[in-house]
Amino acid sequence: MVDFLTRVVRETAAILVADDDPTVLQVTAIFLNRCGYKVLTAQDGEAALKAFEQARHPIQLVISDVLMPGMKGMELVRSIRSLSPSTAALLMSGTQAFAPDGIALIAKPFTRKALVAKVQDLLAACDFSKIEREQSMARARRLAVGVKLQDIDPAGAPLRDVTPQSEEPPRDPGGKE
Repeated sequence: MVDFLTRVVRETAAILVADDDPTVLQVTAIFLNRCGYKVLTAQDGEAALKAFEQARHPIQLVISDVLMPGMKGMELVRSIRSLSPSTAALLMSGTQAFAPDGIALIAKPFTRKALVAKVQDLLAACDFSKIEREQSMARARRLAVGVKLQDIDPAGAPLRDVTPQSEEPPRDPGGKE
């Protein structure tokens, strides 16, 4: 039964990996692909956030390097979790990094076995249907309002004024100007 569930999770789990080191990015993706996971990759935090926003299917796990140019790994995780709080996160670090509660950490270099074990543990704790609802709602809000996902809080309220401003001043209803 456990093997069946593991296989189902692997067939349905999508993982987003972000790392500015092309070798680490490629090796991580290969490790995960060979285990049957669907893997999206991005070479920096901004590209990863864009990939998350544009994903057609839910992403259950985000794996990110801690230190990248531009958007750092923790900032990426915060941005994604503001849209989908249930999305699992794993930070990778080549230094002695600290990960806050609720975010796993793996030291680089890591073995395939260590990475896969962390991924399996994180995905086993995921509520796939909740993640799907959160990300579907975030996509729907973005499409309905026409703004980037990071401009919307998880409750659905815009974080900034997104009301289109008319270029013409309002007219007097009585026709007097």
